Amino acid sequence: MSVSQHPVALRLERQVGGATRLLATVMGLPLVDGILPALIIAGALSSPVDVLQTGLLVFGGSATMAVILAEMDGTPREQATAVLLLGAVLLPLAAVEAALAETFASVLRFEIFHRFAGLVILTIAAKTASAKVGEYLPSPGLVIALGLVASFDPSGAQLVLAPDLAVIRNAVAAV
Repeated sequence: MSVSQHPVALRLERQVGGATRLLATVMGLPLVDGILPALIIAGALSSPVDVLQTGLLVFGGSATMAVILAEMDGTPREQATAVLLLGAVLLPLAAVEAALAETFASVLRFEIFHRFAGLVILTIAAKTASAKVGEYLPSPGLVIALGLVASFDPSGAQLVLAPDLAVIRNAVAAV
């Protein structure tokens, strides 16, 4: 059981079971709920500083560090092995999502979607800063879903088969 006694950690660990699964959940959520493509579309990974900030806030934030430091058992070598195995799954998934981000972007109105992407970053920061505040805020995935609905415009839809390698590199580096 979670040693942190943090309400979010306790709830997540009960749902997924085990520290490594909890870490996979915490690190994989931004990929599963569409936050990474949203950040790419919004231009949040355009510079090395942006990549570092996004990586630290979204993927390597306090929740990830709390799970590694407080929840994972074993030697540092065993912990590093578990993290590397998770990375072997998460990094290719990030590359695929980054490659498809331009396709997603072709069906969205940027001026609306950028506002929702900014709200996602604020929501993640607020939830990271305070568990109490986080109880009252919608999940980042819900904000992304609302942003997709509000900005959906299928008139310009196109399948982009030539993804930008710099965008893919920055997305993988952030994860």
